[in-house]
Amino acid sequence: MSSTDEITPSEWSLPPLSEHMEALLREATRLTGQTQEEILYVCLNHGLHTILAETPQHETP
Repeated sequence: MSSTDEITPSEWSLPPLSEHMEALLREATRLTGQTQEEILYVCLNHGLHTILAETPQHETP
């Protein structure tokens, strides 16, 4: 798979979460009514945007 290929949610492999993170995820699902997958998608999306915003831009030749 090349870096430009899309990975669908069904292909994601989530490493085990710590007990603390599992508890936070359960609480978020309870309070928001969203599924774990929906919450994890929002977290991933937000995290990637944050990482990219904080990373200096390097031009590729």
